[in-house]
Amino acid sequence: MVITNIKRRIAEKKAEIGCNRVMLWEDKEHILRVKDQRAELKRSQVDYEGKAIMARERAGLAMLTGILVAILTLGLGFVYAMRAFKNSEEESQRAERYTTRATDCVNKANTLKSSYTILQSSTSSLGETDLRFTNEKTDLVQNLTEKEKLRSKLSSNVVHLERKVSVATSLSNDTARVEATYQTLSTNTEELRRNLQNSTRKCQDGTFVYHDKTAKYDIEGAGGSTYFFFPKPPINMKIQPHNAELSNYTQHNYFALKCCQFSKVTWV
Repeated sequence: MVITNIKRRIAEKKAEIGCNRVMLWEDKEHILRVKDQRAELKRSQVDYEGKAIMARERAGLAMLTGILVAILTLGLGFVYAMRAFKNSEEESQRAERYTTRATDCVNKANTLKSSYTILQSSTSSLGETDLRFTNEKTDLVQNLTEKEKLRSKLSSNVVHLERKVSVATSLSNDTARVEATYQTLSTNTEELRRNLQNSTRKCQDGTFVYHDKTAKYDIEGAGGSTYFFFPKPPINMKIQPHNAELSNYTQHNYFALKCCQFSKVTWV
């Protein structure tokens, strides 16, 4: 969730940076246009001022020429003088128009200068904002990298713990099987003990005694014809004395011992 939020914030910062840079580029283009317009207005101002000066000079020259012609030629030059005066007036009006246009150019240039100053301030602000957004994005990317490293480490720990849990589960299963085996062995041992207790009988003159720990089978007593049935031993049997009878029942894997005149039978 944290990593997702960081990625979302990074995407938002990228969008803000992109929008901010578009505005920055537009302002820079506007600044260039304003510069061109100011330069054009400056050229127009100079041109109009020059034309106004030339128009005034022509008006003055026409006025002076008319006066001189009127003085020198008297009546004959009156018409030309009037025309010269008219031309002088037109040149003066033209000079006034040029002066007005030059003044308009100056005013427009001043307005554009104000716009240029505002655009420069906006561009500077946008540049600072772009730098701030870039630094924030860098911090977010670094934070994202750290979070991803932490997530990778946690994933490795989870895998390691899952392996430990698997081993623990296996050990638990083994323990359960061992306990079940132990319970089965205990049950079998108890059942065997009860069977042995039930199979212990008295002979005519003696008692059969079974020693489990010493792995010996002793029969004490004398005489009689009682048979005792035991599991078939895997090793040889030694009988004392030698007047005891031994019958082997291989079909049921049991043997039968007939009690005769003996005092002890030992399995070794």
